[in-house]
Amino acid sequence: MGDADGDGKDEIVYGAAAIDDNGKLLWRSGLGHGDSLHVGDLIPSRAGLEVYRPSESTSQPTDARTGAVIWSHPSCGCDNGRAVAGDVYAGSAGAHRLLGAAQQKPTPRPGRARR
Repeated sequence: MGDADGDGKDEIVYGAAAIDDNGKLLWRSGLGHGDSLHVGDLIPSRAGLEVYRPSESTSQPTDARTGAVIWSHPSCGCDNGRAVAGDVYAGSAGAHRLLGAAQQKPTPRPGRARR
């Protein structure tokens, strides 16, 4: 939730879309769902709010008002959906994106210990 369009009322931002405070679709990115989502003034040098939505195939901040991709970075080819965005370092303005790519581990065979 956040005031994506700057009208003083919060919008619902989820998956790959945003719903305006009047219930109408504000935007749909067409990028599929993300595994986590963060809304805020993540890039202070830009006007308005941003949405950070990592997924299995990419991670990108988008404009909260329009859903337009600001920049995109391909993932490692593994499950890249676990991530956070926040101002964790005072020496640099804006949010920092921390990704936790998790490669799938093989399933252990019966009777064998998993290492």
